[in-house]
Formats: sequence, structure tokens, C-alpha cells
Amino acid sequence: MKINLLEKEDAFIFQNKEMELTFSRASGAITSYQFHGFELIKQGFVPNFRRAPTDNDVGNRLYKRTKSWFDATLNHPLKVMKGWIDSSMTGHVMVTWRLPDVGAEEVANYIIHGDGSVRLVTELMNVIDTLPEMPRFGLNLRIHPSFDRVEYYGRGPWENYQDRCSASFIGKYQSTVDSLYTPYIRPQENGYHTDVRWLSLQGDLPVAIRFEAD
Repeated sequence: MKINLLEKEDAFIFQNKEMELTFSRASGAITSYQFHGFELIKQGFVPNFRRAPTDNDVGNRLYKRTKSWFDATLNHPLKVMKGWIDSSMTGHVMVTWRLPDVGAEEVANYIIHGDGSVRLVTELMNVIDTLPEMPRFGLNLRIHPSFDRVEYYGRGPWENYQDRCSASFIGKYQSTVDSLYTPYIRPQENGYHTDVRWLSLQGDLPVAIRFEAD
């Protein structure tokens, strides 16, 4: 299905009868993604390099050692943004954020298809060797709050990490979003799952949202 691009002063809007996807030209982030008239994504994606420190991270002073990456999560001004439709009527958006706290840049490339699916590839550019380790390389977003049930294919059913996953087997699991939280005595990173191939979120709306890795 073909897709159209409406260029406004403050936004790129890709739309057809199935969907409407809006990007802010000020921040480079998605400000709305509607499918069949229902809101899926309320805000995102934006760079994220930090995580809630675990007890071990507190002990080895992760926050102080990697403060530049924590700061880069909050400070990522938009450098350039482009939006266009190619000859096959597929939508494209390229966003480049500056990361002055680490002297680098992050580039996000979106390919937007008429059926509502979106392919996103991100790349970190010009990273120097003298920077401290990166706590996390990811993206933050906000979805519609009614998506409170989750199904995924990866390691489960309990939380697991790269160095603590031998008792968590790869399979398809179902859960509520709230039950993925682990209530540690001292609040810290929790609910992590490794080797996840895809994740689907559902709720009261007659639509779902699915994230799938290559």
C-alpha cells in the first residue's frame, strides 16, 4: 500500500488509510503513531545510554565513571533531519542527533511501509577510544498505557542477564507488564531479559504493537 508525506513546518506526517506516523522536526522523535485510528506510540524514539544502576554498579561507581554517557541521554540536540518518499512510495526519515557530552553522533534511519510496519536502524558515529564503557545502547519511547499484556520470544520466564541466564530457557512467554518488575529492597535495574527475538504488547485496544529484531 502506498504512503503519502505531508510536510509541515514543525512535522513530517506519513499517512494512508491504515496509519498516520508523525515526526517532530524540532526533536527528530515520533510524536504520534496511529494505526486504524488507535494511538500506539505517544513519544519516541530518542537516544538512551543509561540504566538504573545495580548494587554492583553502585559499588564500582558506575554513575561517576560513565557520567558522560548518562549526560548524553538527556542532551542530544537535533543536528539534521530529512524526510522523503522514494519511487516505490515507501517513506524514509533520517535523524542525526549530536551528543556533545561524548563528542559523538547518533543516526537513526526509518523505513516506513504502507502496511504500518517500520524498520529502524540506529548507528553511533565518531566514538573515541578514551570514553568510558557505555552502560547501555538503546532507545526510549512511550507507548499507549493500555498495553498491559506482553508476549515475547526469548529467555524467561524470570529476569536474566548475559552473565546469569543458564536457568532461563529460550521460548515463547506471556506475562503482564507489571509482573516483569522485580521489587528489590533497593530500587535498581530489574526485569531484564536476554536473547529476545520479538516482543508484542496488547491491551484493551483492538490493535497490538510488535517489536522484532533482525
